[in-house]
Amino acid sequence: MMGIGCAPAGRALAILLAAVGACDLAMAQSAPVKVFLVRHAEPGPGEDPALSAAGRKRAADLSAALREAGISAILTSPLRRTRETAAPLAATLGLSPTPIGMARGIDAHIDELANAVRGHSGGAMLVVGHSNTVPRLIGLLGGPTFRDLCETTFDILFAVELEGGAATLTPSRYGDASPRPGPDCT
Repeated sequence: MMGIGCAPAGRALAILLAAVGACDLAMAQSAPVKVFLVRHAEPGPGEDPALSAAGRKRAADLSAALREAGISAILTSPLRRTRETAAPLAATLGLSPTPIGMARGIDAHIDELANAVRGHSGGAMLVVGHSNTVPRLIGLLGGPTFRDLCETTFDILFAVELEGGAATLTPSRYGDASPRPGPDCT
């Protein structure tokens, strides 16, 4: 008799646990995601250049700035300067950066980055981009829109927190100061 009386309670408990599990899943999916975005560090000369000495120092400074930020994924473009900017932090954290291709053009590249950011769960992430991709990605994620970064601007670390469809942008600086931007760029 006891088994019969427990069966409805057992089903009710299973339904309740399933509902709680669904709520936990929904809350996990809507948990805030923090995205750090930087332009690659200072490049050397040439086509698809390596980082200069100043760029290698800045990449190390980025690693020091973000090593305790809970980064669980790193996205770059396929270009060498973005991969080298991410490399010290990736090595420190034991991560393999994911390059997002540019073969289909800059708009598709930015869309793919945005989709990867939106699909991320489980900690913060770093995106290493370019003077023209970082501002556009911030806007696509729901942050403010602004002009491209100046060709001499390398020291801005943007933090975008995505929560419930809203984006909050917090810019800061890291490493040595870049020259002051001109009037036509950030």
